[in-house]
Amino acid sequence: MNIIRKFSVSTAARNTSTFVIAEKRIKNRYDRFLKLTSEKVGLQVPKGNHESVIAIYFLDILDRRGFRRETDKVRWTDKLRLGEKLPEPPAQYTPESINKYVTSVSELDFRRYRDLLPHITRIYNLVSNSPDLTRLSFKRIIQYFAKTYMTLECFEVRDKMIKMGHQPDTEVINLLLETTLQKHHPNRIANVLENLQIMDKYHLLPNETTFHVMFRGLRDLDLKKAIYRKMETLKIDMRPVQDEVFEYLSLDNRDLSEIRTAMQDHGVRTTSVAVTTKAVKELLARGKANEAWQLTLDTAQANEKSSPSFRVVRNFLWHFVLTGEIYFAIALTNFLKKKFPDYEDLENWKILVHGMVYVNQSEHWDLLAKKLYQLNYKAARYSKRSIYFDAEEIAKINAASANPRFDIREPFANNIQQLVMDEIFRRLIWQDNPEFDLENNDPNFREAARLLIQ
Repeated sequence: MNIIRKFSVSTAARNTSTFVIAEKRIKNRYDRFLKLTSEKVGLQVPKGNHESVIAIYFLDILDRRGFRRETDKVRWTDKLRLGEKLPEPPAQYTPESINKYVTSVSELDFRRYRDLLPHITRIYNLVSNSPDLTRLSFKRIIQYFAKTYMTLECFEVRDKMIKMGHQPDTEVINLLLETTLQKHHPNRIANVLENLQIMDKYHLLPNETTFHVMFRGLRDLDLKKAIYRKMETLKIDMRPVQDEVFEYLSLDNRDLSEIRTAMQDHGVRTTSVAVTTKAVKELLARGKANEAWQLTLDTAQANEKSSPSFRVVRNFLWHFVLTGEIYFAIALTNFLKKKFPDYEDLENWKILVHGMVYVNQSEHWDLLAKKLYQLNYKAARYSKRSIYFDAEEIAKINAASANPRFDIREPFANNIQQLVMDEIFRRLIWQDNPEFDLENNDPNFREAARLLIQ
């Protein structure tokens, strides 16, 4: 008998479920678990909408049950190797074939091919009713719904898993906690509590990933501090949440060197591109562009790279665009191209063209936009990937001009316009190193900068 047909759920019936019905089901499920576990937990959890409830409950589970010094392995199965073609369903559904089918579907690259989402959702909704699914197959299905933020579907598959006799493990609970904590939902706290209740009910031990999920998901700073201190005490690996740790340590305006020392004490590599990006943003916000640039170079050297990372550099470009110092952004791009021949700068000109909508109008605004657009076009000709603009982007940039008939795609009206912009760009070049103080640059640079901002 066809398993899909046997366990199918009417799509029409599913579509009739309203938001109110879904909310009621979640609330009823939460109340049921509270009632079932109220005599078995060491802490009576009050109903409420503040994060302190879930943080206290999590720490209470930890105190009573302990934890496992391990991280989740379910994400190792997240190998989206297949393209956009759906695998053929089995000719005959057996325990072996249906689980192989789930594995094949789980390898579809739904991030790149978004049209696959409704098909994968339909397949998983159908096969999740089969009693032949293994725990791993259920886990893969929950992982898909978690990564696509379908919280209700996550809970439904979890309940089916339990009904089929497969007890959820810590990895499943972590997936559910992670997707629930990231949602801006009125029942967010209640949904997290529900999953913590299940963790407690089945005597599951939190692991290092549970700490990472809780630290990343909590918004209350005092509660983050409590989880952070617990991670310090238990010597939990903080590398998976290094970005969040940096942001947390930066909140009280600590000195960057102090933050880096604190992170190094916890085994976090402070020369990673991710951490450097966070640090550069923080330094630029404080007006310390020179220190941010030196950190960028130090990171490249520490990672044995011949040039700075584009992920870091683009923060400089946007910073100077938004502060009205687009001349520094142009000069930085020129400098990188000259100083580091291997630097991947193909996206730089596109970023600067996008930034023109944030630049205040000046006498040369239209000419500057055309010049940047032409440089982008020139870079794209030598690129193996397209970095051109679509019609919507073009329309947005054109609309920023004071001239209602301005079209960035049109060439310069005459040679004088072309020569003016060529001369400005020729002067916006640093000889040795970036000088992020306009007055520290030579007279030619200062004059070119004033032409762009007058």
